[in-house]
Amino acid sequence: MENSPHEHPNGLFRVQSTPDKGFGLFALQDLPRGTRILQEDPLITIAKELLQQPHAANSEIASQLEDLPERSRKAFLQLANDPAQPEGLRLLGIYMRNNSSLDGIAREDFEAMTGVFLWFSRINHSCSPNCEASYDSKNDHQVVHVIQDVIAGEELTVSYVKVLSPSWVRRTKLRASYGFDCGCSACVLPEDQGATRDGLITQVQSEIQEYRYENELGSFNFSHRRRLGTLRLIYDTLRDLDIKDSSLGFPIQLALQGCVCDKQLPRGLVFGIMLRNMYLTVLGGDSEETFAIEDQFLKHHPQTIPALEWSSATSTILNMPINHFENWLWGRYELA
Repeated sequence: MENSPHEHPNGLFRVQSTPDKGFGLFALQDLPRGTRILQEDPLITIAKELLQQPHAANSEIASQLEDLPERSRKAFLQLANDPAQPEGLRLLGIYMRNNSSLDGIAREDFEAMTGVFLWFSRINHSCSPNCEASYDSKNDHQVVHVIQDVIAGEELTVSYVKVLSPSWVRRTKLRASYGFDCGCSACVLPEDQGATRDGLITQVQSEIQEYRYENELGSFNFSHRRRLGTLRLIYDTLRDLDIKDSSLGFPIQLALQGCVCDKQLPRGLVFGIMLRNMYLTVLGGDSEETFAIEDQFLKHHPQTIPALEWSSATSTILNMPINHFENWLWGRYELA
């Protein structure tokens, strides 16, 4: 796998070398937003606590490798190594450089787990990624979806750090954890544009913190309009930042929760549909997030939802022009 380009069985992408990042995944065909390009079980899993015991962890990795087919063992050994690990701990070095946290997965003794995936380990980082990875804890596999249209030949990327972080925070975390500086479009902006982008990120972080603080105090209990106004500022700022991953769902989810609390069913259903459609695209229809919004909310209003469905080509929603609809949705005014 390391010595030549390798095509995935699904025909959607292949592994090939890059000029400056080792190997990466590249699209073999045009991939529309929402395409699931990868669904992969972990090759090896190790408890996070065991990773604090280098020699024991190295032995456990060796033991699990012995149970794998020869082809899988060779593929694991060809993954990038962590040079910080001693030569005698090469297996641990490979594991440390390529492992992912298995969110939501714990063994019977509640140990948090990590895992290495052969295909997923090849996907490179970008602070402006075109894919999003999520771990399906129910079925125990890693899933990757395209979150913006990709053309054939384009590299597929995910973010190793939180996208919604200022550039200096992302840079520090990437250097400390992975030993590289990111050269993506979000990181090589001219100084003035980079400062503007960092300012917007800091602004939205502050707005989120303020919302949470006021919500905890109960300040929004008697101000539905103020609640939605704050969340619209956050939502619009995320769109200005060109955020396309599930982070965009944060203000939508809070708006839905607020509408439920305030008994604003029509608005709540619209936010529910927005959230469901976004999760379908970036996480998949079998994700826990998609299931939760459908099971806990949307399925209880089957007669109302069809009247609220729309597409980007729709010129009116609920007999309102799009701009009037959005102003109503985010609490600018009420329907007569």
